[in-house]
Order: sequence, then C-alpha cells, then structure tokens
Amino acid sequence: MELSEGTELFTKPIIEAISYIKQDPLDIWPIKGRFYRTNEVKCSKTSRSTTVTASTPFPGQNQNTDRLCVIKVNHLSRKVEALLKAFTKDQSLLKTKINHISSEIVLSLIVLNKFRHLNLMHAHATWFSNETNDIKIVMPFLYCLKDLINLHREKMDNEPLPMVIIGPIIRQVCNGLTYIHNNYVIHRDICSANIFLTRGGTVKVGGFQSAKTIASPGALSTCKSPKGEKQFMCSKKQLNLNTISEIDAVPYETSSDIWSVGVLIVQMISFYPNEKFHKLPENFAVIMLEQRKSFEAYLEDHLQLKMRIGKSGGRVLELALSERILTIYEDERITAKGLVQLLIDKKWASADVKKDRRLLVADFIKILDFTNKKHFGSFGPNYDVYKDEYGLFESNGAKERNLQLDKIILHVAIQVNEETMGSVNISIRDHSVLWKLLFENAENKHITMLDALKIYDLNVKVIVELLQFGSKNFDYSKQPTNCRQIDISEGRNVTITTILDLS
Repeated sequence: MELSEGTELFTKPIIEAISYIKQDPLDIWPIKGRFYRTNEVKCSKTSRSTTVTASTPFPGQNQNTDRLCVIKVNHLSRKVEALLKAFTKDQSLLKTKINHISSEIVLSLIVLNKFRHLNLMHAHATWFSNETNDIKIVMPFLYCLKDLINLHREKMDNEPLPMVIIGPIIRQVCNGLTYIHNNYVIHRDICSANIFLTRGGTVKVGGFQSAKTIASPGALSTCKSPKGEKQFMCSKKQLNLNTISEIDAVPYETSSDIWSVGVLIVQMISFYPNEKFHKLPENFAVIMLEQRKSFEAYLEDHLQLKMRIGKSGGRVLELALSERILTIYEDERITAKGLVQLLIDKKWASADVKKDRRLLVADFIKILDFTNKKHFGSFGPNYDVYKDEYGLFESNGAKERNLQLDKIILHVAIQVNEETMGSVNISIRDHSVLWKLLFENAENKHITMLDALKIYDLNVKVIVELLQFGSKNFDYSKQPTNCRQIDISEGRNVTITTILDLS
C-alpha cells in the first residue's frame, strides 16, 4: 500500500467525522488556523502530536480581548507512516490497523464533542489541514494537575497534599468518569497529565485518545491493549505490556480507571513516581499481585509512603486505598460513583460540589498562583457552569410553545438496509442507552464508529431542533413520528424512526 492510499483510507472517516463536530454551538471559535496566534509549542515524545498555546480575538463583551486556548495538533501522516513501516508485509493486517486507529480517533472526537458534562474536557473547534494532514483541536486553556502538583511540591517544601484538597479534586474526576462509564466508554489513560482545572476550581478529565467503547460482552473480552502511562496502570495492563501476542493478554474493565485514580491520590501525597527518597516501584501493581499482598501490607515495606498517607488522611485513608481502590481484585474496587460517596462520607469532600470548587480556589489555586501568571481563563460555557445545546434551543423557542424538555421521551428505532439494529427510549438529556445501541453495533462490525456519530447527530439533533425551532402552530401530538434515511459506510443506508412522546 502506497503512502497516499494509506493516508486517504486513514483520514477519510476522520475528515467526515469532523464535519459533524467542528464547532461548539454554545461557544463559537474560528475553524481556520489563520485566526490564531501561536504563543508556545510543545512536541510529544513520539512526535505524532504537538500542543500549541495560542490566542484569538474574541468578539464578546470586551471586543478587543484575546482568549487563550490550547491547540492539540494530531499528525495523522506520521501515524500512517508508522503503520506502513510496521505492517508493510501483511496488507490485510495493515488495513485492519488503519481502520482500528482511525476509529479510535473518531471516538475521541465523539467524547470531546458529544459527551457534555461539566467535569469533562470539551473542544471549542476542530478542523483538518489538507496541506499537512493534521487535525487541529482547539481546547480551553486550563491548569494541568501535574503542573499544580509540582508547583505545590516546590512551594510547600515537599509536603503532601492534604485530603481536604485531594478529595474535591478526585470527587470531580470521578463525576466525569461516572459519566463516560455510564455511556459505555473506558478512559484507559487517567493520570495527572490528563486532569485539568479551571481558575474557578472546576476539574475536568481530558486525554481521550486512548478511550474505548465497552458496550458488548465481546468488547469487554477484547479490552487488552495496555494503553496509558505505565506508572498508573493496574496489574493486568502492566502484564499485557510484556505479552507476546493478544491471545496471551488478559482483559480489563472500567475498574482499571479506578486503580489509576488511586495512583493519582498516591501521587498527590508522595509525588510518585518522582519521590525524593524511597521510591515506589512503577510496577508495584504487579508486585502486589505476584505476592498476593494488599496495599496495606505492601506499605510495610514503604514506611515513608505509609507515614505520608497518614499525614494526609490518616489510617482511614490507608484502609480506603487498600480495601476499595488499590486492591488487586477488580470486583472489590469501588465504582467512580461509589468513590464520590465515600469521599463525602469521610468528610474529604462536601455534599455541595460548589463548596468544593470554592475551597480549591481559596486553598489550592490561589495559594499556588495568586496572580494568575499565565492568564488562565474561566469564562465561557462549560468552564464552571454547565450548559448544553438543548438549553440554548429551549431558551430560543421551546418555552414559547410550553414544552417541558425534561419530560419528553424519544422512541428511537434503527434499521440498516431493513435489518433491525434495535430500538431504545431516550430522554432529551440522557442518551446513554442510544450510545450503548450504537457502540454495540459498531463493536459487532454492523456499523462503523463514524456511522454511530452520523446516526446520533442526524437523528437526535435534527429531532430536537425540529421540536424546539419548529412552527409554533405545529401540533406534535397529531404528527409525533419522524422517519428519515441517511447513507452510511459501504453503500448502505439507515432508516431511523423516532416517535415523540409528549405525554
């Protein structure tokens, strides 16, 4: 396969996916590079992505005020070159790998743009550069938790962060994780480099490039790739790093994200993996598994870490980590939602998340960066106040027609070439069962990830827009059914029947 052919096969679904998510409808940013000024450039270790700090004039209340942002540049051509080099002798496998990685990128775009939650990173704008075969993703300019941890270490003379600071951070991380897990996606790369904070104390989970859907039993059984930072991996993922073939690898599930959250807590206490003395091995998860030790027992060989955990959260924290979070037994690990409640029960987080955010601002962010040296912003939709596009549509007309969006149910039935994919009932603001249906069919190769995005976008979005922008004189009770067809991959078409239940 030639480079040009491989590049076209790889980029085609990604370019089409971008057409559905190119701008945040609540916060319009430019989708051309010429409208941005580059301030700082950082390249990844693999040179397959670049992070650019940039700014653009924002026509808001202050007409001449620049808004800072981060532009993530994904070098697709370099990915294709690496794939061609690795699999040139097996063209069939090469094509499979190209389709698989392309699908992963489409999924990351779906999570960034369609999974709307206050504790998830979102994209302002996305475009594809034909000249360089790059994706440019514009995202908010926020604090990175990894940088804040290092700054705390420097300013506080290596003192551990207390649980009254760690708790509000982890609580919001788990809020974001609960949302993506409920939508049948596993993150796979939870680490401090992928956690961000606004100036207003809102924590956001980012770094979705390793995300994977797990809507079907088959997907769970094949979730084996050791994605993420090694130090944050559970034992199964670390063991999979050294397997010769996929057959020898062991599957893991959403509880692997919880292990990573536990390591994140340890990092904020001991600055792992860069401790000053008595370093915790980066493969401590595997050592615990091989020795069949609990984290509590393992700490007996790492007394400095034990002391720091005690200083941060006492014996209660040590037991919580050992029994519910950093346990080698997956079925004993707490869920993200359960961890939020545990933090509240132990008084490490408030029942009121707004109170947690105020505490983080006063006792963490302003202590470390009172003057806001880099001018981090905290304004705009989904920075510190959650908004979704349906609320925007609602304010533009639904109230005039006396429609209560939260009470509306959509009955959605989907067919591919007259073969039924399934049917679900969804509410206006909870689409998890629809995502499950779409992801499950994508996992079973009935549709592609791009098809899932198209079906979602062209069904739900159009129906809701019709519902909210349609004629005031239109009687939905007399014509509640909408039937439409769209073209998907391989020359097939999808028929989507949606019934509006306004009762």
